[in-house]
This record gives sequence, C-alpha cells and structure tokens, in this order.
Amino acid sequence: QIGTNAGGGVSFVRIPDQDAVYRARIGGRGRFDRPAGDWRELQVFHFQPGAVTAMRIESPGSLVQFTRGPDGWAGDGLDGELVSALPERLAELRATRVMAPDSVAGFAGQVVLTLDASSPVSFDFGTESQIGVIRTAKDGAIYQVPSQLTELLANGADAFADRAILRLDLDTIDLLTLEEPERTSVIRRDPRTEAWIAVKPPTLDVDPRKAMEVARYLATLRVIDFADISPKGAGFPGDLKMRLGGSTVEFGSDGPLRSGKATTYVRVAENPTRIGIVDARIPAVLKSGWSR
Repeated sequence: QIGTNAGGGVSFVRIPDQDAVYRARIGGRGRFDRPAGDWRELQVFHFQPGAVTAMRIESPGSLVQFTRGPDGWAGDGLDGELVSALPERLAELRATRVMAPDSVAGFAGQVVLTLDASSPVSFDFGTESQIGVIRTAKDGAIYQVPSQLTELLANGADAFADRAILRLDLDTIDLLTLEEPERTSVIRRDPRTEAWIAVKPPTLDVDPRKAMEVARYLATLRVIDFADISPKGAGFPGDLKMRLGGSTVEFGSDGPLRSGKATTYVRVAENPTRIGIVDARIPAVLKSGWSR
C-alpha cells in the first residue's frame, strides 16, 4: 500500500495487514493513485475477424444484416470492402478508457456478430458529446472509443452502400490523360519496368509512386454520396477531365458542405446523370500524378 509523499522523492509504504511503515523511492503515489477504470484491459473484444459469419446492426429506424458466404459478404448495393473491414476493425478495437457505469445516458443501437464456432458478440453503441461509447453485453463494461466508429454504425445500411462510380482492373490501365482548359498531359506505364513515364509533354517530371496512386484511386473511384442534381446544375460539362481505361472522370462545380468540409461534384462521362460528390481537395491531389 502506498501512502502520502514523504518528501525528497520518496513515499510512505507498507505491506498489507502489517503495521510497519517504510519510506521507499517508488516515484510517488501519483503514478498509482488512479481510478480503477484506468487499470482495466482496453482491448474491447477478443475474437478472430475471420470467424464472423453474420452481422446485425440495429439503430433507430434502421436494421441492416450482412451474411458472409463463399464469395464474401452478400447484399444488393453493398460495398463489400467496407463491410469486410468492419469485423477486423472491431477485433482490433482498443478503447481510450473504461467509463463509469452511470456515465452514459443511453445508447443509439446494437450490434450482434455471429461467430462460426463460439457464442455471438453483442454490444450497444452510441455517441455523446462527440465521444463514441460501447457497452459490451458480456460484462456490461462501457468503453470510450472513436466517435467515427459509432457514427458509422448509427448510419446503418447507408454507411455501407456501394458508392463506387467506377470499377476498372488496375492491371489493364497503362495510360493516364489529364485534360485542362490550357493543356493536356499524358503519362503511360512502361510494360517492361511498370514505371510511369511522360508522353505529353515529354518534359513532365513524373513521380511513378504518385502516378500509381492516382491510377489506383480512379480505378475504384468512390464518392462521399450521390447528388440529386442535374448535370448542368453540377457544373457539367466540366473543365477538368481524367481519362483512363476507356473511361473519363469529370469534375464539375463546388458541391454542398459535408461535415463542414467543401466538396466537388464528379461523374463518369459514360454515365452522365449519376453524379456524386468528393472532397474538394481531391482534384488537386490527383493532378499531382501528372506533376501538375
């Protein structure tokens, strides 16, 4: 047991159930005088992501269920990558701290994970004052977790909707073209070295790593959300186009604010009325692939 500081960098200590008191240099009681929750295990769950065969997410006005089969997670209009990442994210989840039982007013929803060879994993979730909270069904412990996770779960089916507007095989993309009002820039992938090199103008200082990142991003282009707006209202046809694999990605005018951040309208020219929004910084980041 650790008592008060005794001065000089030492503290009073004693062995439990003994009267003798000692002075010892142990760094002071401040290191140990903490709430019981600070000593708790912060790993929230203990299961293998590959063992999850089904997921059920219930929140006010929403119920979504996913089932994993031989070919992955099933569901119409489902973004398989987002869904498949959730079990791994939960299995690795570490809390910021363990909270007191009466510190949370309520929870917004519940998640049940079905495992192939053990009991289901169930927990309640919510967000209070921009703090994410989870209460496990196993022991009723309440954990503080990133609010991005609990907000994702609260969005239900909408959070896992397929928002890809372009899907191309990255291995088939060997030419990237950037069209701007004042110039056209072209780079290609050398079939021998796989490195991206300049075509037009030949003086482009191409960063092969950035060029590959651009190709990878555009090949599976996902939007934040789809927009109910006419092409003209979204600023199309736009002045900025990026061509790859026989498809053209086109950026329009400024979109609505999302979570306080600016957005830009985007579409694939081959499907001109399916318009989405992306972070307004995306066009500038992508142009760096052509050293622009």
